[in-house]
Amino acid sequence: MHVDQINPFIESATRVLEQIAQISSRRGQLGLRDAVIPRHEVAVILGIVGQVKGQVSYSMSMETAMRIASQMMGGFHLETFDDMSRSAISELGNMITGNASALLEEKGIRCNISPPTLVTGENMSISTAKLPTLVVPLETDCGPFEICVGLMET
Repeated sequence: MHVDQINPFIESATRVLEQIAQISSRRGQLGLRDAVIPRHEVAVILGIVGQVKGQVSYSMSMETAMRIASQMMGGFHLETFDDMSRSAISELGNMITGNASALLEEKGIRCNISPPTLVTGENMSISTAKLPTLVVPLETDCGPFEICVGLMET
């Protein structure tokens, strides 16, 4: 996994959060894991195939997810994490990964993405491929937002 394959996800997340929800973010200390395993209780997971393959996840607390969904819906107050807010958070993951895919394409790396899968719950156990994963924490105006990118060249 190369930095030029990871930076598009960071750049895209920062841009999409700002453009779609007017949320600013600051990158935290990068870390490594041996799989794309979300840390928080709300996660959007997408697969990536092409010249690189792997997975990416975006995870956040329930509170952060509700705040982001609210911002995406123009500040509409949310009482619960309902179907509309789930859809908004899933679409956020889809937009970030779609934009990252376009940025990878500009670098000559062709890839496609799967539809997003939204999972929620505490102490989740998700079976994912074991591959080196870069963890990028973002501190946003709505709370912590974590990006996990695990890619390998095909």
